[in-house]
Amino acid sequence: MTFAYILEGMGTVLLAFGSAIVGAILGAYLQERWTPDPSAEIAALRQQVAAFQQRIETMEQERADSENFALTMSLQQAVAGNYIMVVKNDSDEEVAVEFVNLTRDDVELSRASKPTPTDDWRIAPRTGKQIYWAPQPDPTATLMMTEPNLGSGTVIAIQQVLVCRIRGKPKALRRTQLVTVDYLNHQMTPICP
Repeated sequence: MTFAYILEGMGTVLLAFGSAIVGAILGAYLQERWTPDPSAEIAALRQQVAAFQQRIETMEQERADSENFALTMSLQQAVAGNYIMVVKNDSDEEVAVEFVNLTRDDVELSRASKPTPTDDWRIAPRTGKQIYWAPQPDPTATLMMTEPNLGSGTVIAIQQVLVCRIRGKPKALRRTQLVTVDYLNHQMTPICP
């Protein structure tokens, strides 16, 4: 009886051992079959990260180029219906001016002025150009309405706003300039370039 008992125990152990092996093989097979291969997703994620890094580097380069862009402007004449601004382009890129405007304390003194069909507001590299425009309404008249107590010859600060296109991308530039105001003759006289 002991021998039969031993054989029965060994059969149970062998059956358990065999079942464990079959279970492990079956488990590994099912896990491989049911668990997707992440290598394609990891490769796609790596491509997304690389594309994101490239976009960030491009944006940083554009920001650095934009901050170091050498474009200056100076109001030369501001008489009702006849405004002149000199814009100098000290860069290696062509600049296309899209509109100009004058503001005071972030309040527009007129609507933005765009070039007329006969105007050429493109500025070649390393050159300058005079831009002529007739702002509407007249900025001096707007000042007269908003700040009626300014005496003739009063020095104030105005901001010149210029929006241009550089390499196909828009860029807004602002420059503060001191002017004297003459309400009687509807003009502003620039104090310094």
